[in-house]
Amino acid sequence: MSYRYISIMLASFHFILDMVPFIYICFFSQKYDIFIVSIVFLQCLHWLLLKNECSLSYFEKKILNHNYKLGDDISFIPHENIFYFNKKTIILMHFLQICIFVYILYKNINNVLIVLLSFINISVMIYIFNIRYLM
Repeated sequence: MSYRYISIMLASFHFILDMVPFIYICFFSQKYDIFIVSIVFLQCLHWLLLKNECSLSYFEKKILNHNYKLGDDISFIPHENIFYFNKKTIILMHFLQICIFVYILYKNINNVLIVLLSFINISVMIYIFNIRYLM
């Protein structure tokens, strides 16, 4: 299997993961909120443990540059160059993802676990957004 094929598969999978919050909010009921906030919590945790970088982005970058070191360029996300029109589109998509988790927090305000996980997710997403796109 060629590196180009693997790179396209990784980029496509990464794009699908970007769309999960939008798919979730449109098609799933509130009873599944604990699952989405838990999955995103694990995602946020792994970003922090991997020097503010997603493992999929790391593998994409490693395919493009075999000398790439984890955390060297967290603002370059290879799949974004393929699937998004420009930086404004990327910023809007991430902003809307954060809004979805604010909405999940709000509608589950009486569930301490969902509120806590949502708050952590939102905080980490804002932190990553800030250092990746605004600094």
